[in-house]
Amino acid sequence: MEVVTSEDLAETQTTRVADYLTRLPGISVTTNGSIGNSTQLRVRGLDGKYVAVRIDGIDVTDPASPQTSFNFGSLTTDDIARIEVLKGSQSALYGSEAIGGVINITTNRATEIGSVGSFAAEVGSHDTLRTSANFSNRTETSELSFSISHIQTDGFSSADENDGNDEADGHTSTRLSISAAFDTSETVRLGFSAFYQDSESDFDEFIRDGTPDEETLATTFGLRAFAEIAGADVDHTVSASIFENDRESISNGDADPFKGNRSEITYQGDYIASDRMRYSFGADYTKEEFRSTEDDFSAFPVVTTLKASGETEVFGLFGETLYSPNDQIDLALSLRVDDHSEFGTFASARAALAYRPSNDWIIRTSIGNGFRAPSLYELNSNLYGNKDLDPEESMTFELGAERQFSETGFVKATLFYMEIEDLIQFDNGYKQVPGTTTSQGFELSTNIPVSDRVSLFGAYTYVDIQDSDDDRVIRVPEHDLILGLSGAITDRLSGIISAQYIDGVVDSDFPDTIDMPSYTVVNSTLSYDLTDATQAYLRVENMFDEEYQTIRGYGQSDRAFYVGLRTSF
Repeated sequence: MEVVTSEDLAETQTTRVADYLTRLPGISVTTNGSIGNSTQLRVRGLDGKYVAVRIDGIDVTDPASPQTSFNFGSLTTDDIARIEVLKGSQSALYGSEAIGGVINITTNRATEIGSVGSFAAEVGSHDTLRTSANFSNRTETSELSFSISHIQTDGFSSADENDGNDEADGHTSTRLSISAAFDTSETVRLGFSAFYQDSESDFDEFIRDGTPDEETLATTFGLRAFAEIAGADVDHTVSASIFENDRESISNGDADPFKGNRSEITYQGDYIASDRMRYSFGADYTKEEFRSTEDDFSAFPVVTTLKASGETEVFGLFGETLYSPNDQIDLALSLRVDDHSEFGTFASARAALAYRPSNDWIIRTSIGNGFRAPSLYELNSNLYGNKDLDPEESMTFELGAERQFSETGFVKATLFYMEIEDLIQFDNGYKQVPGTTTSQGFELSTNIPVSDRVSLFGAYTYVDIQDSDDDRVIRVPEHDLILGLSGAITDRLSGIISAQYIDGVVDSDFPDTIDMPSYTVVNSTLSYDLTDATQAYLRVENMFDEEYQTIRGYGQSDRAFYVGLRTSF
């Protein structure tokens, strides 16, 4: 598991969560242009439909998207306290859509008794203004946190300028989040988390007719309430959550609404049998619904609007055993059984082992299977849906080693292999592809203190991902290398600089694929402590003005400058 803290995010002052996560081994991102546009995060070559994403315990993948996934395009770092990235199949705990891994995000929280507040403001290229405010309070028996953030930017043209479309694609977004919990007695704790986000984003379609009026309006809402009950032997947690994503794409005056809803009820019990053995078990129920209209482009210029809708229900049982036979070995065994209203019963299992031959070495291995149920859109779209689709099934194996040589210094290496049976692909409609898709490769990462003030960090990922026809899967870097330096220049001045090299990407050039040019992007941030509580910073993105694309036909930002101020109280 990779862990990102609020201190890590503050060091780079990165705007989008997805942009920071590309620094981690095994993570890559593709985006259709500037902030607010469609942004897919990939884990070891597997795209967003294989990655479960949760914010404060709420599943935020969109049930109304063509393939259920989370769009990272407008999620900023402003209210984020912690990000955990689990790689490899996690279906044994999280069910469908967790074949590639899980991104678990926690928003602003109070970590100590008392009240803490912060405010930040940033201006920069593309007429960008970004502001945020956070407040949190913690007592012996309660906690409360509140955050609000806003960003507005004129952006840049999502379509590459070589396309002749150079109108800027702007974005405006406001996000609110709140969480609270309190002890009603010595054994019962009640709480909730909620967020609301409203955004407007200009975009450029893949098929462009010179009409620069494409826009997406979206509102998302999530709420989770929970009760934690400490029992004599078993601790209980009961929670219920809802998630709604209401978006509307407007192009050439036509509006296409998409609405997705998800409701979840979960029970989990935790039993500590001894210092070396712990059991967790539980059950959950999930209902997903979607509604949309669809434009039929089969007969230009006639456009026929069709309605599509669907719903599914899943009931799951899960259990996990954590066992440490001695101080050198940790073992985890997980099992989950899901009953899907469309596809019946599916069992997922996972086994993981960590072995410490000495205090500075850790060897890890895991193996697990998983599944991805077809999305509601894949099944029910009037234009492209296929009721005969079956779930995709997967198997994952990994082996890794970590050497720690100081408090902050380490070197990690991981080999991974994954195969997916009966992949669902789009070919003028969603179809099952017989055979096996494989993703294999390795990750390397390190952090090396070169002095008391400065550290060298780096990560390299090699991914060989091929479908059942031995064709390379599109938009996945074969080679992904990042190197950088971070640290204090003086007692008040600190900085970070990083360079990322991407190579070996292919993209669609229907009906074939095309090799994308390799590229190197350099980013840097300088921060100066005006006082113990106030910090000013300068961030430069794409320092050497590299022209590059992560998706064919969609350019990325030229060199951009941003200055900001952060203060806490």
